[in-house]
Amino acid sequence: MPTAPTDTNARLVPVSGSTLSTFVLSSSAPTTVGRSADVQATIPDSSLSRSHSTVWFQDGNWWIRDENSLNGTYVNGERTDGTQLLDGDVIDFGGNAAFTFTLTAVAAPSPRQVDYQNKLFCLALVPEDGSSQFVLRRRLSIVGRNKTADLRLDEPAVSGVHAKIEFHQGRVTLLDSGSKNGTVVNGDTVRRTRLIPGDTVVFGSASYTVKKTWLPSALAMTGAAAGVLAAVLLIVVPALFQSSTSQAEPLWTRDMYLAQVSESLRLAIEAVDAQPPRTEVAEAQFAIARRSLIGADELRPDRQTDDEFADALREASERQHLQRMLAGRDLYDVYRSLSAVEATQEVATAEPEPEVRPSGGAPAFDLDRELSRIVAQFGVDTRTRPIPQRMRDEVERFVKFWTEDKRGFTERAYQRGRPHLAMIRAQLREEQLPEVFCYLPFIESGYRAEVTSSAQARGLWQFMPSTGRAHGLRVDDTVDERVDPQKATRAACSYINSLLNMFGPNAFLCAVAAYNKGENGMARCLKKNGNWRSTWKFWDVASAGDGCLKQETIEYVPRFLAAAVVLRQPEVFGLAAD
Repeated sequence: MPTAPTDTNARLVPVSGSTLSTFVLSSSAPTTVGRSADVQATIPDSSLSRSHSTVWFQDGNWWIRDENSLNGTYVNGERTDGTQLLDGDVIDFGGNAAFTFTLTAVAAPSPRQVDYQNKLFCLALVPEDGSSQFVLRRRLSIVGRNKTADLRLDEPAVSGVHAKIEFHQGRVTLLDSGSKNGTVVNGDTVRRTRLIPGDTVVFGSASYTVKKTWLPSALAMTGAAAGVLAAVLLIVVPALFQSSTSQAEPLWTRDMYLAQVSESLRLAIEAVDAQPPRTEVAEAQFAIARRSLIGADELRPDRQTDDEFADALREASERQHLQRMLAGRDLYDVYRSLSAVEATQEVATAEPEPEVRPSGGAPAFDLDRELSRIVAQFGVDTRTRPIPQRMRDEVERFVKFWTEDKRGFTERAYQRGRPHLAMIRAQLREEQLPEVFCYLPFIESGYRAEVTSSAQARGLWQFMPSTGRAHGLRVDDTVDERVDPQKATRAACSYINSLLNMFGPNAFLCAVAAYNKGENGMARCLKKNGNWRSTWKFWDVASAGDGCLKQETIEYVPRFLAAAVVLRQPEVFGLAAD
């Protein structure tokens, strides 16, 4: 295990751009972090509890413990009740106060204190029995008995998910996943440590030696000179064909994805336990958790079996705050039970049926109720996170726009769309995307499959030629698959997924806005004004008033929501039944 300093202190250094102060941690006494003036490290931020966390030095290692804080303590993006700290860890107190844990000195030099860092080549686990080595090339590798593990060890002494090994910025970190028999490095049972060449690692009875390889890392392949790139072209080329239409970097890091997993599962359990249960909110939050697990490289997009998702959920549920909410229930069983609850219980988020006024007149209409049902598909429970009033007012304005000012267009478009809606909804369900996206073609094309805009966007979903090709459509002088409703819808699902990969798995309204503004422009605005934790991050950007979003894009989202309100209940507005 890494040797911590024995005769000096560690520090909490604010992340770049922060105005907070650096705190020196004494190895001789615990340090409490919080907003109270009488703790050792005071941070004047209302998101922190008065006594938020404690950091201390014990038995040669530094540790951190959350003191039942309101907003939690995060280490490298994962909420924790208590864990060992390593040099370079990023600690976030309450979501707004982020620091890097830094060792200011080390004891007498030893090989374990030389932290291996090589961004060009990988390490490998070489088994003692002479079988094939396991190269630590992926950003995250899972070791365990489960059939979906990257390094699968089929023996009783190894747990299903025994350990994780992360390769990041040239450093390789091993984390025991609470295995029943522990993980041993150089004879010591470890919870978390960094690996360097020469280490001996034992999982159960399987022993490995950590050695250098001459296999290049992903960074080496992408950052090498042209001659080196040519030599590894066969490795790099497949990555160039992944479905993406933008060269912009994703706005989310792995740490953010892991934090979202914990938050989404908390909200899902909360929605299940609500009275009445918010089944659609819970389903949406489980879907966001799945996307976040994929983004964090804990699930693979090409290998999402039920068993793998079940293992990931059960591992995530080991966090103490989720255990308290589950009260002995199995998280995967809660997830599986949602379909049964939805089928047997009348809940507030069910697809609306026309309601008749007591007088027997026209069907009743409640805009707030309908918006609540729509945003439930995005995982939002408006009882705890209400829709911003100005946004709600804009939706009301566009409901009148579609039903009064543009009534003729709405009637014609709805009739054209009826043959397509069942197919679009089915494909969205298959991709675990909110079905409400089926109304996006209404404002894009009026459900006209052959229409072409002046900018050469075409089809139901109004794809530009380059965007269509990037998402699997053939667009050339002979064939234009943008006019094929089924193929274009499949490409639209791929495009929406790519937008969520860029902006974050819970940024559905940002994805809608990007459909109008473009993903690069939306990314710039989010970097400038967005809070990744915010439920209404699109409206945060739209309300900034700095001109980053044009009025057309600001209005595009309420226009879309208003179209969904109208077309989900066509009878209310005198349209033919769907």
